[in-house]
Amino acid sequence: MLLDVIVPGPWWNEFTYNFNFNNNNLNLKSGLRVRVPFGKHNGKRAGFICAENLNSNNNFEIKEIIELIDDEPVLKFGLWELAQWLGKTYLCGTGMALQTILPGQILDGEKINFSSYFKFNLNQEFREQNYFDPRDNARFNFYLDMLRREHNNLILFPEVELAKKFFKNLPKDVKDLSILWPSVGGQKLWDAWREIYSGNFKNVIAPPGGVFAPFNFDSIIVEDEASEGYLSRKTPIFSARSVAGKRALDLQSELILAGRMP
Repeated sequence: MLLDVIVPGPWWNEFTYNFNFNNNNLNLKSGLRVRVPFGKHNGKRAGFICAENLNSNNNFEIKEIIELIDDEPVLKFGLWELAQWLGKTYLCGTGMALQTILPGQILDGEKINFSSYFKFNLNQEFREQNYFDPRDNARFNFYLDMLRREHNNLILFPEVELAKKFFKNLPKDVKDLSILWPSVGGQKLWDAWREIYSGNFKNVIAPPGGVFAPFNFDSIIVEDEASEGYLSRKTPIFSARSVAGKRALDLQSELILAGRMP
C-alpha cells in the first residue's frame, strides 16, 4: 500500500511511502503518525499520514515506512483539519503549520496518553456574540462567570502578562480547574499538552498561542479582540483571532469577541 505522508517542515508537498505491514486489523486514518526515512541520508523522521496514494504509475524509488507510531491520531478536536486550513490560508503549507501547532516532542514521535479528558456534550451550534465594556472589572467578572459554567472554556489574551495576571487572580475553586497556557515551546508546552489530556482541567487561560490547545472547547473568548498582539511575530504570519474563529466554527462552539471597544 502506498501512503502520502506529510513530514513537518518548510515544504508544501506530501511524500509517498510504501506501507508493508501485514496486519488486517489496522485502521489507517489521516493524521496517524508514522516514522519514515527522510532525506539524502535517510534520517528517521515522524510524519503524518495524509491519504492513500492510488497512483500506480510511480516510476521512482519508494521508501518503506519504518514504524506506525500511533493507534489513533494525536491531533484531536479538529486540530488536524486546522493544520491543513492554516497551511492553505496563510500560504505556509501543512508541514510548517504542524510545526507551529505542535510541541517538538510530538514532532519527534514521542507518544502521549490521551485516554481521558473533560468532554462536555452541549449539542450546541456555532454562534458569535460580542461583549464590549470599558470597565476591565466588569469584563473579567463576566469571564469568571463563564469559567464557572459546566463548559470547556478558552480565554485568549493578546499579551502574556495579561493572561498571567488574570490567572493569578482567579478564585481557588476556578483556578483548580484551569491551566495557564505557556507562552514558549519546549518542555513547558509539552507539559501543558499532557496536563490537558490528563482530564484535570476544563479551562485554558492563554496568550495567543493557546488557540492551538488540544481541547474540545464549548466557548472561546477573545479578550481585546482588536489588538495587534494576536498577529504572530514569526513565520508563518497568522492572526490568532482568526484561528480562534475557525476553531469555534469547527467545534460548533460559542465565540465571544470582547474588549473595551470594538
